[in-house]
Amino acid sequence: QKKKLKMLPMTGAAKAQKHLAVTLTKFFKKQAREIVPAYVKAMTKDASDKLDLSDWETLTVVFKPQLEAVAKRAALQALAQLDITNEVTTELVSEEAVAYAADRAAELVGMKWDGTKLVQNPNAEWAITDSTRFMLKDSIEFGIRDGLSADALADKLVDSYAFSEQRAHDIAQNELNMAHIQGNLEAWKGSGVVTGKQSILSSEHTEEDECNQAADDGVVPIDALFSTGDDAPPFHSRCVCDLIAVLGDRNASGEGTPDEA
Repeated sequence: QKKKLKMLPMTGAAKAQKHLAVTLTKFFKKQAREIVPAYVKAMTKDASDKLDLSDWETLTVVFKPQLEAVAKRAALQALAQLDITNEVTTELVSEEAVAYAADRAAELVGMKWDGTKLVQNPNAEWAITDSTRFMLKDSIEFGIRDGLSADALADKLVDSYAFSEQRAHDIAQNELNMAHIQGNLEAWKGSGVVTGKQSILSSEHTEEDECNQAADDGVVPIDALFSTGDDAPPFHSRCVCDLIAVLGDRNASGEGTPDEA
């Protein structure tokens, strides 16, 4: 049975998380003041689909350096844990971590990179622009159903989770956790010695969901997706499940098969 290597805990990210949370909180409050009046004035169920969230693209420059720092640190720590120090591998893994940060920062606001230009990404996952539209749509539907006045609905939206400090904190925590895991994953892929991975339920996990599904998959090849369609945790907002590397032999062609759990 081959060795299973647990991911090192995330370190040095407290400052990054605080910076992201504070910056996002200020941004959300500003957006609430600018978005809500026009949104309430429309007072229609499809108003959220017409919201102009182009200002949110500016968040890419807020997220990118923080995600990059966490992903690179995690990648280099993972290589060190595997006693891999050669310059070619460390440089390649660092570049992958940087690329991840740039792509994820764009995806967060529903965009992707086309060369040096940001363009719309119709397949963006976990975009905060999409979730904001969804939250506002729900709120206005409830407001219409409950017969709220425009002023009452405006107050409700401004004070809602969509623009809250708690949401800013949740996003910062989730994204840095994801960057940490992706940094580890890039290192494992580039190591040449990690052949498999396994998702492990957190001790804080209490309800059965997609996390259980991924955990039930056991060991999967390092480049494979779990049955949830994800390559690693987090599988949902506030997910703190863990990932374990499975070390196995590589044959002459560089291929290998992960050992069974």
